[in-house]
Amino acid sequence: MIIDEADVKINLMCKDNLHSNLKLCEVEEFLSGYKQIHTNMKARQMIKIDETSISFSGDANQNVFYPYVYKTSEGNDKWILFMKDDVEGYALYKNPQTEKMQLAWYHRKLDKPLTPEEEEKIITCYVPKKNSKR
Repeated sequence: MIIDEADVKINLMCKDNLHSNLKLCEVEEFLSGYKQIHTNMKARQMIKIDETSISFSGDANQNVFYPYVYKTSEGNDKWILFMKDDVEGYALYKNPQTEKMQLAWYHRKLDKPLTPEEEEKIITCYVPKKNSKR
């Protein structure tokens, strides 16, 4: 599942300060320093960003996700993950074709991509509603 930047806003709580209705690019900019300070990460390693959590602006239940710095399995890329628990959440990354930030549903125990239908069957975390007013 891919969620485009235009379809979602994020509430970010960092050190008891709430930043509301952020675009994905603003969240990336806010958290990018954490990617820079973790220089010796191994492939597929996750490091939690302390004192920080996020929720989706359109979520009436305010389901909490925790951000992590994640080193991809190939190359030197690092992403920010928004994890519901130790297994499932969303990966924040820049789409190389559009140069815009996107979220992709992420499941730590999967070794291969799933079809959207297969993903839908196993997603247990909050799924933001696309194109809703925020």
